[in-house]
Amino acid sequence: MAVNININFIKSAFAGDLLLLETDVNKKSERSVTMSQKVFLKDSKTLIADATVTNVFLEGKTGKVITTKELSGFWTELSGLASPDRNQ
Repeated sequence: MAVNININFIKSAFAGDLLLLETDVNKKSERSVTMSQKVFLKDSKTLIADATVTNVFLEGKTGKVITTKELSGFWTELSGLASPDRNQ
């Protein structure tokens, strides 16, 4: 579930334009994952939008938050991403 989204619209896209989306995992905390996303016009590679999205993941039946440690078992990109120091 997205809990925070910040989007910067840079240029317009129009009906029929093909878009290319690029997503990177930036950071994780105990209960959330923050990703950056860029949207390009496919043909010209022109950046038209960028965003930062923070997500939490919920267990479907109970609604309980799934920790990033639990997610790391099947989302391998999270395994190598360090969690921020809680004392900072």
